[in-house]
Amino acid sequence: MKISQKGLYALQAMMTLARRYEQGAIKIRDIAAESDLPEKFLE
Repeated sequence: MKISQKGLYALQAMMTLARRYEQGAIKIRDIAAESDLPEKFLE
């Protein structure tokens, strides 16, 4: 199965959100830094 780059970015972002769920809200820049994703994608 092929997954697009956007799909991979989305999965990485969701995993970061799931790992940090108990910490409450998380800033886009923190998700981007932790997941090594471009901030522009997360806007």
